[in-house]
Formats: sequence, C-alpha cells, structure tokens
Amino acid sequence: MLNLDALSNRLARAISQAKLTNAALNAPNADIFQRAALSYWARTLQDPMQAITQQIGFLNQTGRNIAEAFHPFVSTNQDQHTDRRFTNNAWASNSLIRLLKEQYPY
Repeated sequence: MLNLDALSNRLARAISQAKLTNAALNAPNADIFQRAALSYWARTLQDPMQAITQQIGFLNQTGRNIAEAFHPFVSTNQDQHTDRRFTNNAWASNSLIRLLKEQYPY
C-alpha cells in the first residue's frame, strides 16, 4: 500500500511540474474551419453545378472503390487448379472461404 501511495505522489508531482505547451501549436483554431466552410458555401451558391458535379464524381469514385474492394468476395472465377485439400463444396460456394482458398499457394 505504501508503494501505491509513493507512486501516486510521484505521478502528482510529475503532472504538476509538466511544462505547458503552446496552444497555438496543437491544432488550428475554430476560426480557420469556419472560414473554410463559409468559403465552400459561397462557391457552392455561386456555381451549384460545380458542386453537384463534384459530388457525382465523388460518389462515382466511391462506388468504384467499393466494387473493387468487394470483388474478391463476389468473384465467380473458378480456378483451374484442383487440390484435394479443397474438395469440400464450401470452398467454392462460400465467398469468404473461397477468399481463404485463394490465399493458399498451389
């Protein structure tokens, strides 16, 4: 118990003697984010088609990224290799198990 009290006192001393950091070095203040948001909305109101085009492009790219990420899970590509370790039908029918199968070297 004495050891715990000694450690607690040591921690309290270390915290009380810690140097304070300059708050300006930590992160930008809220004013920068507010100006950025106001600038964005001002440009959006001036040219709404540009904002819509950017959003459509963003959603299109997001869809492509998702499709690429899930391609191994939905791939119907059957390999030409036959390996007796993978004779169970689950290796071909379950996409997650098939992904594991594709990791094995032949």
